[in-house]
Amino acid sequence: MDLNQLECLLQQLTEAKDQIIKTANYCSFYPESAQQIASMIENEFTQTRKDKKRIFLFLIHQIILDESQKKRQENPFLKAFGGKLKKLLGDFCIVDDIKDLESAYTMIKRWERDQIFHPQFIQKLRSILQPKYDQLKQQQETFNALNQTDASANKVLQHNIQTVQQIEQSHKIYKHLQQLADIDSKTLEFNCNYDKFDEKTTSNQDLQALIQEGEMCREQLIQSIIHLQQYYIEMAVQGENLQSESYQGMQKKIDQYKEKKKEW
Repeated sequence: MDLNQLECLLQQLTEAKDQIIKTANYCSFYPESAQQIASMIENEFTQTRKDKKRIFLFLIHQIILDESQKKRQENPFLKAFGGKLKKLLGDFCIVDDIKDLESAYTMIKRWERDQIFHPQFIQKLRSILQPKYDQLKQQQETFNALNQTDASANKVLQHNIQTVQQIEQSHKIYKHLQQLADIDSKTLEFNCNYDKFDEKTTSNQDLQALIQEGEMCREQLIQSIIHLQQYYIEMAVQGENLQSESYQGMQKKIDQYKEKKKEW
């Protein structure tokens, strides 16, 4: 077995299922190095961050499943990891996510179902995880209760906000209706004033008609006076003509009389 290659595989290990299976297959291929492989995985498991410990637990689980399927007589990997599982699970209990512990419980349940380990050993493994699981479960329930309380409080807050908004909206509608009433009142007042103005306008129109009629009468009177003056002038001219003709006729008769008198 190439220790450097195994170390490289362990350092590059992620949660990708195919990568875990590949690394597990590599380890299972060297049963004679089971103790050494288990020690290297244990070392990586202990030193890695708590949020990555589940990755190495998945790897151990896959190696154990591979070993159980191969049905080797001595089961070297079951013995190698069996002596370390209690310590590894004890170290695993530093995790903060209850889902990590639930994953560990799922693995133990699979080992129990496939009868990979003795029932008493399975029960011991569960008992190692139980206190931490109960602690995280209580924290989760408390957190959920707080969230539910916050959700209820938020729901009440939202309801109160909606109530305030409805009141504000009602007030806005009231103000709008009040403005409409003011506009209607002003419109009525304007219409009344317009009617009065229209009456005044009508009176002014009548007055203008009377003024125009008066102007027409005045023009007619002036024209009548002019015609009358022309008539008097014409009559005066005719009178003068008649007077001149009468004078000339009398003068002619006088002259005729004088002529006849001379003849006498």
